[in-house]
Amino acid sequence: MRNKVITVLFYLIGFTMIFATPHFPGGIPSIGPLKGGVTFWGTDADGNYIDGVTYDADYNINVPKYGEIKVTIGVTTFYSGGQKAETSISFVLEKPMDGFTGEVSINTVSGGKTTVNNYKGNSNNGRTYTYSPMFDFAGADKNSGITVDFLLNNGKKLSVKLKKETAQDWIFISQQFPESK
Repeated sequence: MRNKVITVLFYLIGFTMIFATPHFPGGIPSIGPLKGGVTFWGTDADGNYIDGVTYDADYNINVPKYGEIKVTIGVTTFYSGGQKAETSISFVLEKPMDGFTGEVSINTVSGGKTTVNNYKGNSNNGRTYTYSPMFDFAGADKNSGITVDFLLNNGKKLSVKLKKETAQDWIFISQQFPESK
């Protein structure tokens, strides 16, 4: 009798976990350039049930006078719990960038109009700088150009104009998951 009870409990717990986690029969779908990642479930700080999926997209940008920087965009979407999607973008430096303040200036040119937004990143190790939420490209379209300026202590900057495909991806992600104000 005890074995039957344990077996029934095992199946009940298993079914609960299966149905409580977001299910994607063909795998986690991509959202534009974002590749589906890990599903999660659990409770938030208030004890409310939450579940969702994480997505990411990786890029390499070549900054003149510095070299290559790896860029990772991460998005977490929630299916329950009433939370809004969370976004972040990280710049991973291969080597330290002399005098880099952690601040970037994003210049977006759309329809002859230039929009400049500055963002201050957080870094624990001086090599990975994270900006959360994702950069805001409100008003930009698929034909917009984006330049990223890495601001240095001496007032100078290292600038890189993003390739058209990369700029389109960043704009798409930002517009799919807009910053809540």
